[in-house]
Amino acid sequence: MSSKVIQPGEELIQTVRIECTLPSGKLSVGTGFPYVFLTRKIGDNTNWGIRTIVTNKHVIQHNGVRVKSGHFCLNKRDARGKCSFGSKVLIEFKGEEWIEHPSNDVDLSVLPVSNYIDKLEQKGEKLFFVNGLHEIVPANDIGWSRIGPLEDIVTVGYPNGLWDEENNIPIARKGITASYPNLNYLNKEQFVVDMPIYPGISGSPVFAMSYGQEDYESGGWGIGGKCLLIGILYAGLRYKEKKPGADLSVIPTDDSRSDPYELMSNLGVAIKSTKLKDFENVFVSRLDDEDKKYLKKADTYEARRREK
Repeated sequence: MSSKVIQPGEELIQTVRIECTLPSGKLSVGTGFPYVFLTRKIGDNTNWGIRTIVTNKHVIQHNGVRVKSGHFCLNKRDARGKCSFGSKVLIEFKGEEWIEHPSNDVDLSVLPVSNYIDKLEQKGEKLFFVNGLHEIVPANDIGWSRIGPLEDIVTVGYPNGLWDEENNIPIARKGITASYPNLNYLNKEQFVVDMPIYPGISGSPVFAMSYGQEDYESGGWGIGGKCLLIGILYAGLRYKEKKPGADLSVIPTDDSRSDPYELMSNLGVAIKSTKLKDFENVFVSRLDDEDKKYLKKADTYEARRREK
């Protein structure tokens, strides 16, 4: 399982606030986060990959129909490569640009943003984009088996649309895993989290985080920290007054409720982060000639590295 030490609060700079206007005229708010696919090393200090923003399908759809357009903001980076809070650039997208997960049952969608970023940087806009989240996804069954129920987690997003508009950063909240993430809740690759669920957090990344003692896969332990991207929020468990049981339904992106007697149970459901890997084949099938050149260059670099 990959892990890395992070500074407290660093997760705050890893999301974007996605705003869309619904056909009804209402504002729809969801959460997206940066993720890089097909990462390859093409030089000693140079990496290549397809930069994207990840969110839920239902953030950029309404009743099965995609929104026409929307936008989000990325903060700029300073001369040291750090995030320049509040110094932001608006990125506008079309609904048709989003790529849906190949399975209808998986509520994930990604927006390729490399072209947006490259064009802005050619104009002198230096943007801050987190490139390393793919490195902290549990790599295999052994990695998932080390994440159990009652694990401390952090989610980052825009509950009820709230955010720090001045600094362009979201709201971070803590909770715990409420089921075994290594098992499939309701026979799907998802798990339950114990934390309040509000409109606006659809697409929020779920991090398993700890500071202090860290257990290693190889055995033993050390002092440090752990930050793992284990899921993406998409649904909540709702119940009705005086009615037993609860129903699973997607997190709304606005403040509307279809049933005034329906209440949230403060339990959310997250898609396992490993489902993001299903997009790899999708992107391979969409590579243009320029992208294929980079992949060939990466293969050449790797072959030379092995010969040394």
